[in-house]
Order: sequence, then C-alpha cells, then structure tokens
Amino acid sequence: MMVSRFDLGPRHAAGRCVVVRVKAWTETKDELFAELKSASFNRLADRSQKAAVYRSLVICLQLLSEVKELNRVFPIWAGEYPDDPFVESEYERIKRRFGSAFTPDLPVAH
Repeated sequence: MMVSRFDLGPRHAAGRCVVVRVKAWTETKDELFAELKSASFNRLADRSQKAAVYRSLVICLQLLSEVKELNRVFPIWAGEYPDDPFVESEYERIKRRFGSAFTPDLPVAH
C-alpha cells in the first residue's frame, strides 16, 4: 500500500502531540515533587492542599506509566491522608490499569 505524502501530515502531528503531552506531564511531575519538598509549601499549605498535590502527582505518574514511582508515592499519600476521598478511587483506577505491577507497600482498605 502506498502512502500519500498528504497522509503523513496528520500522523506526524499526532506523534508530536504525544511528545508535547509527555513533556508537559513530566514537567508537571517535577514541579509537584519540588513543591512537596519545599519548606515554605509544607509550612503554609493546609492539609487539603497537600492532599491535592499528592493526587495531582499520582495522576501525572499514571499518565506517564511510571509504576515504580506510583508504588513509592501512593503509599505516602494514602498513609498521610487516609481520609482523602480520592485515595480509594485512584487506587482502583491504578489497579485496573497496571494490575499486578501496582504493588504499593501500604494496603488500602476497601
């Protein structure tokens, strides 16, 4: 099958979109990690803000398919904020997506 040069444009653009999204997710992930380590954020942010940052980080890690980091970060979020209503739904979503590769150290009550 011969591919027209006009057919390559949308495919090339779609590939670039994926690269741009991955770059954006990676930058966001790095910023969220930095925020969590920031002394000023830890001193000034309230509990719900910190839980929201963890959730955002977990979502970025899911989008980047960084299961090893999810296995490390998720138990911290679940352990520090067990009352966060999003912990259980994110756990279920990650477990469905990654299956047995997702093995956080902290068990989440279901």
